[in-house]
Amino acid sequence: MAVDTGGKLVEEGAEWFTTLIENVKKEISSPTELIAFAIHGFMLDLNFIVREQNIEKREIPSSWKTSAGIVFKYNYKNTDVQAQITIFNLGKFIQIHGFIPSASESFTVCLKQG
Repeated sequence: MAVDTGGKLVEEGAEWFTTLIENVKKEISSPTELIAFAIHGFMLDLNFIVREQNIEKREIPSSWKTSAGIVFKYNYKNTDVQAQITIFNLGKFIQIHGFIPSASESFTVCLKQG
């Protein structure tokens, strides 16, 4: 289900992303979680859809915090292509791991915390 952003991107203050951040503000307790929702917003901007059923872009996926870290699962548009983003702390670093099961491809970025 696509939400009309009026042509605005996340970085331009898209209304649905502003609403999402407002909805999660109380749940964000660390810089890692803030980065996670920024990445989540960009995935939605790229037309990925949260794999949870019946979820709107403005809502928080119920399973975003896990024992493995922060996990977002997506489908690309209305296809069967899936992607998973996992974000977790590793000492002074924030590890961001993307996985595409159908292609057996994974991508990792490590950010050093201030």
